[in-house]
Amino acid sequence: MIQHVVVWKFKESTEDLQNQFVEGLKGLVGQIDGIRSLHVGRNENPNETYDVSLVMDSLLNPTDLEETPELKELKEKMKELKNSRLKSASSYDYD
Repeated sequence: MIQHVVVWKFKESTEDLQNQFVEGLKGLVGQIDGIRSLHVGRNENPNETYDVSLVMDSLLNPTDLEETPELKELKEKMKELKNSRLKSASSYDYD
């Protein structure tokens, strides 16, 4: 099992697109075989520098996950959030 932890920082005034992105992330469960659990949340701490975080348990390694059509489509939507960026990403193998 691999746990993926990802955080994003978004451009200001993109709340509608951010909401679509978050809902798209939540929708990946059941669309991509191998995802066992997925949690997405918005940052509630104003002292932090990220807006959205994702924690996902998966049977897929990061490379295989990136190649799924569903994730590719979601990444295309991310491009609409101009000046937004992936803040950090880590993947951990665990039993």
